[in-house]
Amino acid sequence: MFRLIIFSIFILSSVILSAQPARFIAKEKTSTYTIGDRKIVVKVISFGKHTRTVLINLHHNENTSLEAARQVLEQKGGLLIYIENDGERFIEFPQRGRFFKFDPNRMFSDAGIKMNLEARDELSTADGIKTVKKFARSIRSKIPSSATAVIALHNNDDGNLTVASYLPGGDYAREASFVHQQKEHDPDNFFFTTDLLVYKKIRAAKYNVILQHNKRATDDGSLSVYYGHRKARYINVEAELGQLEQQQQMLNTLFNLLRK
Repeated sequence: MFRLIIFSIFILSSVILSAQPARFIAKEKTSTYTIGDRKIVVKVISFGKHTRTVLINLHHNENTSLEAARQVLEQKGGLLIYIENDGERFIEFPQRGRFFKFDPNRMFSDAGIKMNLEARDELSTADGIKTVKKFARSIRSKIPSSATAVIALHNNDDGNLTVASYLPGGDYAREASFVHQQKEHDPDNFFFTTDLLVYKKIRAAKYNVILQHNKRATDDGSLSVYYGHRKARYINVEAELGQLEQQQQMLNTLFNLLRK
């Protein structure tokens, strides 16, 4: 009986929190871009006038992160940018009789674009590279100069990518300067940042967190490497797909830490 009462209280509390009226009303702007012979929609949603904190979702199949962001921004305020891509990770487009496919989180450097198109088993023609590069510039132009932090929204599959992937011996160990693993948290749920101060704050808050090695990081065209090279504050909030409450909690914690 005692356990049942506690569980009921927890559920009721969750419902009350999720049912809180929005403090900030969403205002949406839609832009349509031509990529080869295809149209892609990019949406920018402002929650209030606060544009210093920008959240961006590049993979349309990672929808838990998008829902978590909306719910947090309704209470905290900020800017949300995301690509609509039929619920897919990769963007596909025909151009001049050829067919291309690329990861939109691998398009923020020339080397990354070329590697990305080649990795999709397509010959990366000059036209293809130019098309993807133009789209990347369009996405970056959506991020206001007033932004003091860019927060990327990502989801992963259980065990596919974890904080342990960045520890010594892990697949991505060379990409990290420091790694903090908090045992009580799901290893699939972690922060990844370019900023040492942010790393220290998240570590002190007892979450899984990785500090990117900005000088040694592989130039794969990712947004983290783009901002790392520019010594700008970038944080990826990575959580297992479907873990909505956990990702909301991570985002809420991050907002509070950034605004201290």
